[in-house]
Amino acid sequence: MKDKIIEIVIENTQKGKGTTIAMLSESLEKSKNFISRESNQLVEDGVLFCIQNKEPQYFHKSIFEQSHQVDIAKKIFLSEAELKNHTHKEELKDFQKLIGYQDS
Repeated sequence: MKDKIIEIVIENTQKGKGTTIAMLSESLEKSKNFISRESNQLVEDGVLFCIQNKEPQYFHKSIFEQSHQVDIAKKIFLSEAELKNHTHKEELKDFQKLIGYQDS
């Protein structure tokens, strides 16, 4: 079942959107409680990460990292703003590594 969850989350992550428990529950025809437990285990395993909005959204960690060229160190973000801030900091770190950064 985890493989099917991962497959759906990868597909949505590649489209630039998160996957909710309701979406997974409907697609896989399983209870929200079961899907939530499986998804949270995948977060703990480092396969997925989660944005804890009103309705939590799950993203595939490595697909997100590749498409945004960032390193996601956290498993759970409290908001989309926190994720954006986290990814923006990573981008700044890369920019700061460039030769001539101090002079620009």
